[in-house]
Formats: sequence, structure tokens, C-alpha cells
Amino acid sequence: MSVAELLRAVGELGDQSGKDFWVYFTSPHPRDMTRDVIESIADHDCLAKQIHLPVQSGDEKLLRRMNRNHNVEDYLKIVADIRALLPTATLFTDIIVGFSGETDEQLENTAGLMLEVKFNMAYVAKYSPRVGARSARWEDDISPQQKSERLAKLSEVLKRTSLEYNNAMIGKTFKVLVERADPRVEGAVATRTEGKLPVRVLDASAELVGTFQTVKITSAAPLSLTGRLV
Repeated sequence: MSVAELLRAVGELGDQSGKDFWVYFTSPHPRDMTRDVIESIADHDCLAKQIHLPVQSGDEKLLRRMNRNHNVEDYLKIVADIRALLPTATLFTDIIVGFSGETDEQLENTAGLMLEVKFNMAYVAKYSPRVGARSARWEDDISPQQKSERLAKLSEVLKRTSLEYNNAMIGKTFKVLVERADPRVEGAVATRTEGKLPVRVLDASAELVGTFQTVKITSAAPLSLTGRLV
């Protein structure tokens, strides 16, 4: 059974159950995010419209050195299919900065890819040699300070694209799953949208934890939202 067939089977069970839930297809390699997988997610309400698609770098040469077995052109084609078939989907990714031999120009290529794709979330990590990997034989030639600076640069790009998306949500209503009482604000709860975007809901009881609710977004920040129950 292929991944697409498995997702369709899960989606059909969800349709038949009459129950309300979300199922996520998490962290596939780009080669596994085929058009039929995307179509399967589009066809069933219980298959969540959130895609985690690791890219690692936006530079072709660096991807080859990383032995990632995908290229930027193919990655962007997958993103285009996601945008066409899952127009409401959020898009998350993983990125490594400071890989052995990474140049300033290669980092700029990654920043450019981030601006083009407009990720909702990117988990950016500093490279460190991993025992057994081919790269462990190479010099770790990017200093800790450079890695921190590069991580900060890409984090700023992420905040920019996230805020742009989140601002467009203000005034609209969304279904959310209540996860817990908000640890920072009394009388509020922490929730997430189907796209895994965090929403602080004000004037809401912790008794709602574990339930789906409808909220109206009232304000936005990079990587987070605030709303009220409808």
C-alpha cells in the first residue's frame, strides 16, 4: 500500500466515523510528497491541511553536499501543487545553517527560498557533525558565532512571512483545538488551528481543553495569534 492509499483509507474511515478529528502526515522527505498524496489530503476533511516539508537548504550545491536527494526546482514544484490543491494549508519546514563549507551566498539562496515559499514555520537548526555521517569527516568550518548570526537572519525572514500570513487572518473565524490553560495569561487557553498555528483565546475556561471551538482572530504577531470564542 502506498502512502497515498494509506491516507485515503484513513480519510475514508474518518468520513464514515462521523467523528471530528485531524490526522497529520508529518515530516515526509520531499520525494514522498507526491501529487497523489496531496490529492488524498485534499479529498478528506479529517486529513489536516498542514504540510511539514523539510528543505534543509535553498542552495543546490549545498543540498548535494548534504546528500538530501532533492533539488530546489523539484521542491518548488511540490509547493506549487500544495498551493493549488490545498489552498488553505499551512507549510512548515526544517532548515540547517552553518553546514560545512556554507558560504554567505548559499545562505542568501536559502533566505530567498524562504521569502518565495512564505513558510508559516521553519525549524532552523545550527549544523553539528553527526557520527557516522559523511559530513563528519569534513571540517566544521563555520564558527559558532557565524552559525548564530545565520540562524538569526533566517529567523527574521520567517517572522516576516509568518506575520504577513497571520495579519490576513485578523477578523476571520477558525476552528481550533483547545490544548491547555494558557500558562502566561489567566483566564485564557492555548489552542491551535488545523494548520497548527498557535492561538491564545482570551476569556475562555480550561474546561474546554480537548474540545474543538470556533474563534475569531483579533490580533496577530509573528508566529502567534490571539482571538476570542465565537
